[in-house]
Amino acid sequence: MNNIPKHFQVALSTLKETSYDEDNKTYMTQCEAEVIDFDMIKDWYAETVGGLDRNLSLKSNDALSCKDGQFTFIEFKNGDVHHSKPKKDIKQKIYDSFVILCDPLTEADKVLSNFQGNASYFRNNVDYILVYNESKNLPSKNNKECILEKLNDKAKNPRFGLAYFKGYLFRNVYTYSEREFEERFVSSL
Repeated sequence: MNNIPKHFQVALSTLKETSYDEDNKTYMTQCEAEVIDFDMIKDWYAETVGGLDRNLSLKSNDALSCKDGQFTFIEFKNGDVHHSKPKKDIKQKIYDSFVILCDPLTEADKVLSNFQGNASYFRNNVDYILVYNESKNLPSKNNKECILEKLNDKAKNPRFGLAYFKGYLFRNVYTYSEREFEERFVSSL
């Protein structure tokens, strides 16, 4: 990855490091696979396009994986995701990360040569994974919500209202517990 822009080079990290939960002083994965710390790309972008004060309002996904010629955004959530504030925060991270990566200024095409910074490319080639803490996101006790969650699980639909983004901004959207993330994503690295 020597030919990639400097802002991507300095953002190289591991899944383990990007999964770190500062509040609880814990990692959500122990995987040492190389990824791009997208929070660092967001910080670079905010400074480049408008000064440091813009950094306060932009949000970003935790990691960007570049595997098998495709990008996958990864967001780690160690807290309860059911409430509206975390859901709103996740959605803002998705939209802001999309804009940042699509901006020609970011030069993502130098990281992934076939990358095109537009919605059609994202919809057909980019995946999104939300990794959540299973013990903090148990199925709802409300009968209606519980039935809906079970139906979504059976249909393999993403949890937490993220199915909306599948086919709109991303090719696939996955919501994985930490265990599922290890089994379905990390094991394939």
